[in-house]
Amino acid sequence: STVYRLNLTAGSLSVDATSSVNLDGIGFPAGYTSNGAGGVTTTNSATLNVGGSHGGLGGFGQSGVAGAVYDSISQPADPGAGSGTGAGSVGLGGGYAKLTLGSLTLNGNISADGTRVTNSGGAGGGLWIIVTGSVSGTGIIRANGGNSNEVNNGAGGGGRVAFYYDSSQPGNSSLSPTFQVFGGTS
Repeated sequence: STVYRLNLTAGSLSVDATSSVNLDGIGFPAGYTSNGAGGVTTTNSATLNVGGSHGGLGGFGQSGVAGAVYDSISQPADPGAGSGTGAGSVGLGGGYAKLTLGSLTLNGNISADGTRVTNSGGAGGGLWIIVTGSVSGTGIIRANGGNSNEVNNGAGGGGRVAFYYDSSQPGNSSLSPTFQVFGGTS
């Protein structure tokens, strides 16, 4: 299974209120997780109807075992894991992006959420954002786990988000974006 990662270096990025950088559900597929070396594996992945794990454990369903929590807190490098594959469960992990920017104006969303195709949710993905200049806007940066469709199926765990900026830049002393890495709900 091939997993793609977005690595973008740009002088500036502007996302208006009607736009988004959307990496939802394009991480690891159901039954797969990170091998810790930039590849994919089924070892330590969620089983049966458990949600995918990444920064947090996937939620437990009626049966199965949660996959391992993985990835760096300070320099995330992986997408979110998919859910288990039992009883028709298909939850897709959120994608991954490393953004190195001169400036960021964010009034929309940058998202790498896990999703639910059927039953269980995939884990939130990974976002590593570095801004060397100004940051402005009131948008949302998130890597939330995917929801499950009922209590017998597990929701996805939250992902990983690392955001670095220069607080000495004019206007950067108090950030306005909202950050989310919530687990999904059942």
